[in-house]
Amino acid sequence: MNNLMFLSGFFSLLQIIIFPGAILIKFLKIKTLGSIQFFLYSFGLSLFSNYLIVCLLTSLKIYLASIIYLIFIIEAVCLAILFLGNKNNKRSGKTIKDYYLLYNNYLSSLSVSLKIFVLISSILILFFISLVPINAGTSYYFIDALNHWTRWPVQWAANRFPIRTGHYPQLFPANLSLIYVFTGEPSYQFFPKIFMPLFFISILLIFFDFAISRKSRACHAGLIIYGMILLVFYSVLFILEVNADIPVSFFSFLTYYTIIRNDREAFNIRTIFLVAIFAVSAALTKLAGLYVLSLTGIWIILTLYKYRTIISLPLLIKSSTYLILILICSIFWYLVRPADMVKGLDQSQYLIQGYYIRFVTAAKMLYYTLGSPFLIFLCITITAALSAKETKYIVMLVIIPSLILWAFFFSADFRNLSFAIPFIAYASGYGLREVYKIIVTVKKQYIFTLPKISFKLSNFSRSVFAVIFLIFAFSITGTNSFFNLGVRSAYYFHSIFSGNYGLIYLTEIGYYRYVEYIIGAFRVLCIILFILFAIKNLKIKISHFIYLLISISIISGFKFLTKDNLWEMQVHDKEMVKIHNLYFKVYSFLNIPGKKSFVTVNDFLFSQLIPPSKVHFQYSKDIYGQTQNYCNSFLLLRKNKMSAETLNYITVKLTKGNLVVCFEDEEFIFLRINDKSEEINN
Repeated sequence: MNNLMFLSGFFSLLQIIIFPGAILIKFLKIKTLGSIQFFLYSFGLSLFSNYLIVCLLTSLKIYLASIIYLIFIIEAVCLAILFLGNKNNKRSGKTIKDYYLLYNNYLSSLSVSLKIFVLISSILILFFISLVPINAGTSYYFIDALNHWTRWPVQWAANRFPIRTGHYPQLFPANLSLIYVFTGEPSYQFFPKIFMPLFFISILLIFFDFAISRKSRACHAGLIIYGMILLVFYSVLFILEVNADIPVSFFSFLTYYTIIRNDREAFNIRTIFLVAIFAVSAALTKLAGLYVLSLTGIWIILTLYKYRTIISLPLLIKSSTYLILILICSIFWYLVRPADMVKGLDQSQYLIQGYYIRFVTAAKMLYYTLGSPFLIFLCITITAALSAKETKYIVMLVIIPSLILWAFFFSADFRNLSFAIPFIAYASGYGLREVYKIIVTVKKQYIFTLPKISFKLSNFSRSVFAVIFLIFAFSITGTNSFFNLGVRSAYYFHSIFSGNYGLIYLTEIGYYRYVEYIIGAFRVLCIILFILFAIKNLKIKISHFIYLLISISIISGFKFLTKDNLWEMQVHDKEMVKIHNLYFKVYSFLNIPGKKSFVTVNDFLFSQLIPPSKVHFQYSKDIYGQTQNYCNSFLLLRKNKMSAETLNYITVKLTKGNLVVCFEDEEFIFLRINDKSEEINN
């Protein structure tokens, strides 16, 4: 059973992400335009279906591992029949080389500027995908993840409805509970941490699919802007945590995506059902989704009215009945806890009295969270987006009302604006296009165009250059000097985004961990690009390649990701949270240009971290008898690991003034050796 942990967790992710949704798409004959749209619909429908399944089974008191595995096996058989038996599936017959040629030919047909946008967007998506393995094996840092998003899924997994849920709907915790039911281990956080990045990656894919289908610089710009918001507004650590803010953003933007991508088709009742399901899912993820559900309801009514002449009365009655059933069945939690849901809409107890003061406070929150340059940029581009036909209604119906409602009624937390963030980035991209039109004169002779650049390099030369560059990038990002440059850059950006509200939701952890994630993702990105470059000419069916990757993952899981190994990784990361925070203080204290420092530590965990420039860390079980070699010498000690001799020695030295306390908390003490001429063993 020790080696089955990864396999059962892998099955749970298939159930949450793809299985139910893929079956519904095939069974209901929902048309999808490309692999990205198929994945997005499958992901959204799977989350919705799982919520209904979990609610039903829990109501019947049969939400058990045996039942869930039975459902999973039935789904696997259905998928095998629907997909493997479909010989007309063109996508499954394409090889890796075919996809590479499609991408290469698409790039060749674009202008230089659009080609640059496509490449940047592609790299950005791969960078955020690279965060998935970096996030795996870590523990929770977010306070809400520790207090809520672990407790509620565990209660669902125990075959009972969760208690003390407040005003939080339960679609998200219900899906997380499937991981615990499949694995039987609610204390393991490995698979939830793998699962969470899929939400913001999916939002990026929506942007990318919009951009590719329209050949739109504006959509590519929106993707890049959204990526910046993920890093600035939320921070990397937050978006990788278990929380409902990114999922509600996903469902909200997926609703709009479904409407727009099917807008040119004739009346299609399946599209209306899809839109209704995704909008309801947004409301079931967080209360903020109710606004999206309200707008969607208006859109459905207007659509039915628009096509009233071609809709027969039986079809109208049938469609209305299905829509009502979708709404009633899916807002189950609202019907179970109506008082809590209504109470959640009133957050006046958390807000300052007076609407003017609330507005000013909300403006300051955005200012400190986004930083003045980025905030000014968004204000200008969103205002300009009112001139774009693609986004003027988005600004008027989604962004402006959301900002007003948030500022006056929900600005106790910046995260309550999350559902509107993708729309803000989307509109900002189109607004940037409008600003560009204003800046650049309309007269043809003055229009600025990028010159066409042609590289006269052979395929072999390009290959050699790419390999050398990736190896160099991977190597340089792994050096201590590059890491220290990253930390100094984090300090600089912190000075711009001073008072970042994103950090208050994290447990004690500084920018050191943030830089670790960013650099780690860059190194994984180099590996991914190297692999993609190496396999680009393989004539292997993409479906067979996916099966191969799955097989390798499962085999590797049996070998390296055993139950014990997963637990060790999680415990180690949890222990490092305090170390990272303390190390951040040490880094700040010792980051003095031109001076060398020597720090003796009695906790081995510190030796696993990259030291600041010109700082040397030496681990010793007991500092008694150690000799300091630099003029700036320090002791960093965990109190519960100090021997009686060391404690007595430090007490004497503190009394004599030979040691000075730099800072101290309940667990650690950081000391500077005051007498440079005296050795510590004297």
